Amino acid sequence: MALGTLIQVLLGQISNNIFVDFIRLITTPPNALLTGVFFSFGLLKYSSLQLKKSIELGIKSAAPILVITGMSGILREIIQQIPIKYY
Repeated sequence: MALGTLIQVLLGQISNNIFVDFIRLITTPPNALLTGVFFSFGLLKYSSLQLKKSIELGIKSAAPILVITGMSGILREIIQQIPIKYY
């Protein structure tokens, strides 16, 4: 992500350059995080059972936060869709 920002600042809006376009693509936040995940799997020196347990622990830790965040977004949409009449 830092590389993408640096290229944006230094090179501005250069177009028709496949290298610059590729760097911009892989340095967007979702793509950079996904790339980091793939590289982190290469650094693991666990057995498949330990890897499975680590992933399960991560999901169990993150699930409540994701559920609460999703529920708040759904509740916001429901409240926006309800026709409320003000008197």
